[in-house]
Amino acid sequence: MTYQVVVWGTGNVGRPAIRAIATHRDLELVGVVVSNPAKVGKDAGELAGISPLGVLATDDTEIAFAPDVDCVVYAATADTRPMEAYMDLERLLRSGRNVVSTAFYPLLHPASAPPELMGMLTPAMEAGNSSV
Repeated sequence: MTYQVVVWGTGNVGRPAIRAIATHRDLELVGVVVSNPAKVGKDAGELAGISPLGVLATDDTEIAFAPDVDCVVYAATADTRPMEAYMDLERLLRSGRNVVSTAFYPLLHPASAPPELMGMLTPAMEAGNSSV
């Protein structure tokens, strides 16, 4: 089975994520979300420093909610926009997307994350039958 993945953010985490997905036989990169207008329309491979992948970056976050998307690597910053990042994560989880994220450092190991954070995300995971 191949999992279709969107990478949301192309900074220090998103670029290596794109490279890793591109070389993993069970993962298919189907979208890349960027916030920098200069990156819109660029090939994901180019943004990640590898050969073109045929996936163009967009600022349209709705691609992460396409019916065929299984997982989102949420690598957008939460440091300067914590509420927006939290709302993005909650919406992704509630929609049934499994999420891998470094936006909130405790999510690197959800089992040891503060109960307050997981308490806010757990209802969304239950509603979407998803995971973080």
